[in-house]
Amino acid sequence: MAEEVDNMKRRTFLQWTPTLLGARLLAKNQAESALSIVYFHDYPPFSWTDNGDPVKGIFVDILEEALHRRLGIKTNHVGLPWGRAQQLVRLGKADAMCTVFTPDREVYCKASKNPVIRVPMRIYTSHNHPNTESLRQIKSLSDLDSYRVASYIGNGWAERHLGKLNVTWTRTLEQTMKMVALQRVDVSVDPEPVAQFFINKLGYRDRLKLIGSDLDQVDFKLLMRRDSPYIDQLAQFDETIEALRLDGTVKKIQDSYLTS
Repeated sequence: MAEEVDNMKRRTFLQWTPTLLGARLLAKNQAESALSIVYFHDYPPFSWTDNGDPVKGIFVDILEEALHRRLGIKTNHVGLPWGRAQQLVRLGKADAMCTVFTPDREVYCKASKNPVIRVPMRIYTSHNHPNTESLRQIKSLSDLDSYRVASYIGNGWAERHLGKLNVTWTRTLEQTMKMVALQRVDVSVDPEPVAQFFINKLGYRDRLKLIGSDLDQVDFKLLMRRDSPYIDQLAQFDETIEALRLDGTVKKIQDSYLTS
């Protein structure tokens, strides 16, 4: 019994660690007048944390290069549970986030014109799915109306584009992938780099596969809170991120996470 209690306490501590660390870092940001950017803490290879370490990933490296190194803006990066991260921007306790621009987020954020990164959205399914050949023929999201789809709560793209389908919502992307592997649902639709990262992480190369053509191209943009003191820097950011794309820096950063 004592061991079960200890395990419960440990799980609770780990669950709250990102939020507690994030709160401290954001308080430090305000004291030091740094641009605070919040990220989903469990979205590798774009942004994630390990055992309380600072947030890392493709988003973080690109924005650090653009904002800090190229524009000279002091920048702090914080990884948090995604719902909490978005709430902090909405409430004025963080300046920005890197994500998909949606009508809900437009209420309190302004988006960069140029994306931080653009990725294809693809289907993945179980290796031995009985309708694999039919799934290969899917060319649009509407073709998924007869299938069971999974996605995670807080996925803005999915909430916008999959709402009319038969969607099972999970707490995390990892849970989504496990449901697909167990055939509790038929498919999920996610950015290819993310799906591939989790397939490798979970050891699911023989259980999950990407299938069919690209169903969408998604732009992950820098979303700045409308009343942030850094809002006027968005125009310069757009110029800088385009320069990073043209000189190959964006691709180099992305490849460093996908080929290692």
